[in-house]
Amino acid sequence: MKVIDISPRLYAVRSYNYTKMKVMKAGINTVKNQYVYRCLYITEGCVDVVLGGESHTCEKGDVLYLVPGEEYSFVATGDFSLINLFFDMTDRDLGDAETSTCVMQSAFDSRLVLAPLKFSDGAALMHNRVFKAVSGAHLFSELLSSNRSDVYFDLFS
Repeated sequence: MKVIDISPRLYAVRSYNYTKMKVMKAGINTVKNQYVYRCLYITEGCVDVVLGGESHTCEKGDVLYLVPGEEYSFVATGDFSLINLFFDMTDRDLGDAETSTCVMQSAFDSRLVLAPLKFSDGAALMHNRVFKAVSGAHLFSELLSSNRSDVYFDLFS
């Protein structure tokens, strides 16, 4: 598949505020698995994120790009906030899985994980990645407040 063939489908946008104590109590430091593609935009504070066995310190303005089926975990070093976008690269049929189930189910079910797409001209899109100090903060905020898919296309490009 070529990057030009991408027709993103936005599933959900959520905003979260975490305190270090809340993260520790909720068990967010434990390893999590991805169902779909995600972008986590850090809006405040700082958090260490483990992706593929490597730890990354993420601060305000950083974006984590996560692919389906991968593991990640937060290690709270203080309070932090983020905007979480759940999406797929194409408008694929999810079969029997409801969108909300596929994205938000708390008990991990590997049968619901979307298969990551393989790109012939976009190798960076096939792996988890941290982008430092992204300048598109207003797009994340606008998308969160409006849930308009056209804003998502601008953000993705």
